[in-house]
Order: sequence, then C-alpha cells, then structure tokens
Amino acid sequence: MKNLLSIIICIFPSLLFGQNIDVNKYFAHTFDKSFVKCKHGKFKGQFLKGKCNGMGILQMKDKSLFFGDFMNGEITGYGMKIAPSSKQVITNCPNALIYVGNWNKGKKSGTGTCYDKEGKVIYNGNFLADKPTAHYPTNDTQIDKHFTIVELPDSGAFIGETKQGVPNGFGFVLMANGDFCQSNFKNGDRCGIGLYLMSDGNWETLNFENGKSFTITSSENYNQIDTQRKQMVREAWAKAGKQLAALSTQMVETVGNIQNIANGKNVNNTKINTSSFEMPNTDNTVEPSSKKINSTDTKGSQMSMTDQVNYNSLRNTYNKWAQDLMEMKNANGKYQNGFKASDKKYAQDNMKQIRKMSMQKWNKEIPYNSIEDW
Repeated sequence: MKNLLSIIICIFPSLLFGQNIDVNKYFAHTFDKSFVKCKHGKFKGQFLKGKCNGMGILQMKDKSLFFGDFMNGEITGYGMKIAPSSKQVITNCPNALIYVGNWNKGKKSGTGTCYDKEGKVIYNGNFLADKPTAHYPTNDTQIDKHFTIVELPDSGAFIGETKQGVPNGFGFVLMANGDFCQSNFKNGDRCGIGLYLMSDGNWETLNFENGKSFTITSSENYNQIDTQRKQMVREAWAKAGKQLAALSTQMVETVGNIQNIANGKNVNNTKINTSSFEMPNTDNTVEPSSKKINSTDTKGSQMSMTDQVNYNSLRNTYNKWAQDLMEMKNANGKYQNGFKASDKKYAQDNMKQIRKMSMQKWNKEIPYNSIEDW
C-alpha cells in the first residue's frame, strides 16, 4: 500500500491539489445500515458500554464527518473533522474545511491544523476552547503539509494528510466494499494504533509497526467480554438481593423481639442485637457517657414525638422487668412458687440491654433500678 500510494501521488499530482475537496460522495452509503444513533448524529465504530468509546466515524446532524477518538460519548482525543461543504466551514476557522488535531469534549483543544478547500494549510498551531490561540491564518507559507484525496485503482481512496507527496500524519484508506482503515502515517507507512472498520459495523483495533499489523482487540472479543461482564453484574445483583433479603428478615425478627419484650414475653433467651440500632453521630449529637445518669433527660436534648413515644415504651418495658425481679425476690405474684436462675439472669440482661439501647439511640438513659444487679 505504501508504494502504491506514493506512486499514484507522484504520477498524478493533479489529483491532490487544486481541486475542491468533497469527501461526502465516498461515504454516501456508509450509514445506510449497521450504525448507532447518538446525540451528535450517526455513529459507526467502537460503541462500548452504551456510548461512543474508542475510535470510529461520526456523521453529524449538519452532515459534517468526524474520524477519530471518542470518550464517554464525546469527541475527545485525536481526530479529523471535515465540513459538509465550502459554505459550512470549521467553527471559528474562516475558510477551513478540514481540521486535524486534538479535541476535548467536542471542542478543538491543543495542537491542530486547518486546511482549506484545496487542501492547503490555513493554520497550524494551538487551540483553546475551540479557537486558535495564535495569528489566524498562519503567515508561514513554507509549511510542507497538505490534505489529500487520492482515488485508488480498485475504486477505493486515500483521504488524509501528506508531506512531499507521501502520506504523513492522520488519514485513512477507504475500500471499494465500504470497509475503511484509519491510522497515523509516517513516510507512507501506517504506524501506531489504528482502526479497521468493516461495512457491517464490526471492527478491529490494530497496532501498526514496521510495515506489519497486529490485532489488539476486536468487536467479537469485546462482545464476549461484555457478555461475561453483564453476567457477572447479574450474579452480583442476585447475591446482593439475597443478602438484603436476609438482612430484612433479621430486622423483622429484631423488631418482633422488641415488641415481645415490650409485652413482657420471653424471646427464647435471645438477646437484643443493639448494633442494629446504632445511630451515626452528627454535629448535633453528644457522645454517650460511660457514667450512669439518673436523670430522664440529657442536657436538655430535644426528642421528636415519635422518639419520645419509643423511649417511653422502652422505659415501661424496663419497669416491667424490674417488677418481675421484685416478685422473684419477694416470692410473690407469678413467682410465689419459686423461679429459675436463668429467668432472673434473662430479666436482668434485658434491663441492661434496654438501658444501653436507649443511650445509643437517643443519648438518653432510662433511670437505673438497683434490682437490675440484685
């Protein structure tokens, strides 16, 4: 391909310069099928994770064409934009039909080159926020760069930058069957990372080195990896769902235990897991004190009506356990015929847990009853 391009360019220079550039005819059927609609227009290339990601070709809504890099659905990286006609030039670049250079989120940013309708350099320099930063147009008329279209014998075409009649810079070769390959060129040879895009939408990422190409990845490989990734995501969600269901069950059981305690019922010697009721500290909360507080309030802290109701409910439960222990101690009531040591321990443990819970949840201690340590 290197020799073929060089021979054609040298023998037929009239094909290169002096003609108005019109590339749209070469892509008249590129977007007839196997393209993806995106917010900027019609896209063909590496469409990964639901967005344009990688390399490809974009036909914008105004029929401009862009060839190059994309990231998260935006033109970002390096690439070439070609205006649809001489009446619609590159933004902020009068008389420029082609821009080749760096981009950031759809705007020219960094180094780049503008070419006119005959492929001659108008500006070669830096851009910021989509605008040239130096004098426009460029005063240097000795720049040996051109933008070239060369029709090949097999009805294909080379479209891109040349230097001294040889492909140098960014460009691509369009095949007669609709496939095209974009890459950088150096002295007629492809070099670096490029994209081979087939007319059916499939693609290969290639590494060009020393006149040879090596496949890095492909749409087929990506589809397999993406299928595996989606399966892993589904499995992860399923696992998370099971964990959430188990946690919900545990929470329901914990709430049920609290209600049973409030009603004075035994809960199969199951202690309350107070870690489920831990409240995060905020700027308005006070760290619980390790000292016992005999007051029903803590430094005037305010409680909502719901919290106050819940606090009172726990306090009543605490007092019920205290009443049971008093009956055990005095051998009266339901314990007039005696009690088990495990019943006493269970009641005292629950009293301790209730006071601890009250401090953790509201920073408000339930008044201590000495029967708790009888």
